[in-house]
Amino acid sequence: MNIEMMALRIVHLVGGVFWVGAVFFIAYFLQPTLKQAGPAAAGPIMMGLNQRKLFTIIPLVAVISILAGARMMQIVSGGFFTDYFWSSAGRWYAGSSVPALIGFLVGVFIGRPAMLKGLKLAAEDGEKHKDAIAALQLRSTLAMRLAASMLALSLVGMAIARYM
Repeated sequence: MNIEMMALRIVHLVGGVFWVGAVFFIAYFLQPTLKQAGPAAAGPIMMGLNQRKLFTIIPLVAVISILAGARMMQIVSGGFFTDYFWSSAGRWYAGSSVPALIGFLVGVFIGRPAMLKGLKLAAEDGEKHKDAIAALQLRSTLAMRLAASMLALSLVGMAIARYM
């Protein structure tokens, strides 16, 4: 194994662990807790996370992880040579990348915008926009749970691909 592959593997795995872990934390722990706490508590917490750039860092790490995985696939497949993708491992790795991409797209284009729009409304006047914020929270929660499910499928598929 060469240095580039080792570096790519580390970036892909560490980035993937952060990305998947962050999405699961948001979808199954943070969002339900914030909903239960109500706008008065949720607003400052979400604003603090936004100030710390969490909702920018997660997609950035996801993109870096995806690019590292694509480069590894390019190297292993000999430049995306189709014969590799006819092998069992090649099919599993390629197939397992699809749910990750779907999870990324759902999180970035549905979950994140809903979350940020809700944050903006809460900062303006949370009580005035209570119903809109609740609808955005629901959209964000559903999107993040779908993204988490897709990432879990991808994670399991990639974990077992080399043994298939």
